[in-house]
Amino acid sequence: MTEQKTLATKPHPAIAFLAALFFVACALFVSWIAVTNEKALVLNGLLHLSPDEATGLYWGLAAASIGLAISGFRRFYRLLTGR
Repeated sequence: MTEQKTLATKPHPAIAFLAALFFVACALFVSWIAVTNEKALVLNGLLHLSPDEATGLYWGLAAASIGLAISGFRRFYRLLTGR
């Protein structure tokens, strides 16, 4: 059989930091949309949401972005400290 080689790769901390900043920006943008939302939302004609339901969806997307940002910052910290 052929031998399998394993390469030890370690992502650069800057990539994790930039990813975390991207999700912070996403969270801020979607939060702003949620705060200023006054319109209903129709997704591909399949999903019809009232203005209140659309606002709830936007807040959910903002919360998911915050979670991903926290995950990115934790990864950045672990890459810096070697933990």
